[in-house]
Amino acid sequence: MKTLFLHLLAAAATAGLVQGQFVCDIPTSGCTNGMFNQALCECECISPFCPGINGDCVNPSNSCGGNKWTQCTRGVNCPWWQNALKAESCTTGPDVPLGLWEIYSTEKACCNTNFAYSEFCDAEPGVIVETTTSPTATTTLEPTSVSTQEY
Repeated sequence: MKTLFLHLLAAAATAGLVQGQFVCDIPTSGCTNGMFNQALCECECISPFCPGINGDCVNPSNSCGGNKWTQCTRGVNCPWWQNALKAESCTTGPDVPLGLWEIYSTEKACCNTNFAYSEFCDAEPGVIVETTTSPTATTTLEPTSVSTQEY
């Protein structure tokens, strides 16, 4: 019986986040004007937006308590966003820049969305990324034969 329970619990966890006795489904489209907080099982909105009836951050009422992240810890539970000052990178902090509406709950989510094939964004600390050498002045490909037959 215990094994059956563990299998059911594992199946529920793969469908969404288990919160107490229920499963918290992570929105497939994310949260408009905010990010999904898995620990609270809700969208956290960027001011002035507040959660609507379906929980998404679509009401621009500015009446839902202000900045949700004033007490967050960088790299743990603060939002992440694309860093406009450094190529192929994301940054985190308690204060989302004005006019920025795309935020993410992790650096990996930010990097995968904005820089899917980057070797630099979300790179493991201490990992040396190999760089390619500069292009040469001469062609290194073998020429192919061209047929002059007419068809």
